[in-house]
Amino acid sequence: KAAIKHFASRHAMHIDGLGERIIMQLLRAQLITKPADLYALSYSQLHALPRFASKSAHNLLASIAQSKQISLARFLYALGMREVGVQTAKVLAKSYASWQDIAEATTDELAELPDIGPIVAEAIAAFFEDQDNIEQIQRMVSLGMQIENSANQVSMQGPLNGMYIVITGKFEQPREHIADRLRQLGAEIQSAVTKKTNICVVGSDAGSKAKKADQLGITRWDADKLRDFIQEK
Repeated sequence: KAAIKHFASRHAMHIDGLGERIIMQLLRAQLITKPADLYALSYSQLHALPRFASKSAHNLLASIAQSKQISLARFLYALGMREVGVQTAKVLAKSYASWQDIAEATTDELAELPDIGPIVAEAIAAFFEDQDNIEQIQRMVSLGMQIENSANQVSMQGPLNGMYIVITGKFEQPREHIADRLRQLGAEIQSAVTKKTNICVVGSDAGSKAKKADQLGITRWDADKLRDFIQEK
């Protein structure tokens, strides 16, 4: 009951009309056992329930259908992963393009993200290691769930369009200024090095991100290479 109530809540899927009383009614009738079951409900099933009027059934189904188009951040929060609140879900959505990418991320990769330490990273990794959780997400997708990630979409068109870049170390100018310029050229700036990273821009006193980029064979740019590229464009 708690998992479905959380799933339907305002900051999650925001399924209007799916309150605790109706959730209990659906559970007692064995129409649902997990959140994914909501998307398989039919009008005839709902209307057959005691005190469930025709209008109520139509309204609930409409609300469930509307929730099928959801942002990745809200979807991640709705899943009810231990240690993952609204802000953590936003960090994940900003750092990864899809839930599949998060599922494939290692605990070490997740722990490098802003505000996500080892404990949270382990909780996220454990959630996606559970095959039942993966199957539930896949079932929701098969039932029409469309998970969008505007937080990670490249909005600018340019020579770096579709490229994922990490900036690490110290530079003569603030890193955010460098990030803004690269975004103008079409790049997507990542908080951590992942398998999707195309380029790692490395300044002085760079640490673990630069080492990981080297281990993964990711292209490395130093300050001179970065300056030359920007000046050419």
